[in-house]
Amino acid sequence: MKKALIYYLYGTKNAGDMAICVGAVEVLKRLGYSITMVNRFSEAESEYEKSRQYIENYFPDVKVFPGPFSFERDFSLNRKLMTFAISFEKVCGVVPDQKNLSLIKEHDIVLFNGGNLLRGETMKDYMRLMALFYPIELAKKVGTPVYCLPQSTAGISWFGNLLLKRYLRGIRTIYVRESNSFNLLCKKFPDINFQLSTDLAFFCQDCEKAKEKFREKFGDMSDSRKVALILRNSGIGDIGQLNSETEEKLLTELKTYVLQHRENEYWVVVQTLKDKDVSEAFFNSVTNHVRIHITECHDPLVLRELYKNMSLTITMRLHAGILSLSALTPVVGLFSQCWGPKNPGVMSSYNMPYLLVEQNTESIEQLVEQIPSDASEKIHEIISSYGNSIVFDTI
Repeated sequence: MKKALIYYLYGTKNAGDMAICVGAVEVLKRLGYSITMVNRFSEAESEYEKSRQYIENYFPDVKVFPGPFSFERDFSLNRKLMTFAISFEKVCGVVPDQKNLSLIKEHDIVLFNGGNLLRGETMKDYMRLMALFYPIELAKKVGTPVYCLPQSTAGISWFGNLLLKRYLRGIRTIYVRESNSFNLLCKKFPDINFQLSTDLAFFCQDCEKAKEKFREKFGDMSDSRKVALILRNSGIGDIGQLNSETEEKLLTELKTYVLQHRENEYWVVVQTLKDKDVSEAFFNSVTNHVRIHITECHDPLVLRELYKNMSLTITMRLHAGILSLSALTPVVGLFSQCWGPKNPGVMSSYNMPYLLVEQNTESIEQLVEQIPSDASEKIHEIISSYGNSIVFDTI
């Protein structure tokens, strides 16, 4: 059996990140690979064990190893400086990394996992790119074929452009998850082999274990028209906060729709830890006026089961929309343009309506009316069309 090594297994705090990892495993299983994943987190970080247990619970045959660096944003300043110093020595080759070299040499292909990592606009972005692409550079040096699973892009400065050009050169194929990013990347890097695909989370499959967990958590749901609401007030990459004006516009749009449609039963879904405060505040602001529930769940496969029971999802989180679409539930996107081109790009690929609050000309109600009656069938057709879009050649 062919062997694939994936950098990286992401954490459990953001269900969208883990949905990408689950989709990556499903794609590689279908292609007949045995799978090893290197965690984004080191053994020193609690997320390492949580994400390892999650993957091994659903996919016991997948091997998971700790990451080469510590990236935890919640470390103290002193600990961050220490881990940055160690990481810098590794990246520069001062400290030999026999563990990752051995892993790479044992596998037929190396894969850089999907996400929104092909961006570089700030010093934090540059440092992140240098660390994340470090094992990819090792794989190139020893001649192991490297592929990049579906990514997207955002802001790229002149220096970010130089870094990305260096790191992307030599990767056999870079899959891109939506057309906006695909067009931008092809224009910036015309000599790189980009191929249009779709987000890995669309490849998540039904799972009996997840269905059982869903029944334990939610029981039997009513037959009323249910609408999922997913809120967010963080910046791109969940770094920092939205400015207050943009956040207020997003919340006002959503609240207006909810109060105008009291016939619906609403479910506020917290699928990313950073969204909890804004979600609870919104829930409290409308709970006396409509039928509404709030739930927190970070398991993407259980969330798919929840979204199957919804008539509609209105989301500020891209992967809440993707998990809903993969469950054949229509979606309306409620986005800020500061979150980059990926959100409108994915929504457009699946013919789902969305608004950008900074240039809004339509209401959520008007967008809901644009959803065709046969939306579920059309979503299924589009997902199926991407079924064989990711292939690898190890020769």
